[in-house]
Amino acid sequence: MPYLVRGKTSSKEQVLIIEAESAEAAEAEGWKRGLFVTSVTEKKPCGLTLAFLKPAIKKLWQFRPVTGLSCFGRPVTGGQTAALIGLGIATCMLNLHVAMWF
Repeated sequence: MPYLVRGKTSSKEQVLIIEAESAEAAEAEGWKRGLFVTSVTEKKPCGLTLAFLKPAIKKLWQFRPVTGLSCFGRPVTGGQTAALIGLGIATCMLNLHVAMWF
């Protein structure tokens, strides 16, 4: 059975998950690993079940990818988008140079 063993070392607090037959055996293992044991509790199983996850998975499945970028109603590829951004930055730099700001 897994047990959560809480305790302190010389520098910080730690939590160990130890597989042991009893709480006493888990505590002894914690002491062996150099942990000043403060509490030992049995690890409970996770509350997530398939019934809980099913609506979330269904909702995610329904999402469609966002449509691509478009310019004047026509689709634009990634290379064209990069070229348009680069030309826009070049135009901005040219305008700043003409205005003597750069």
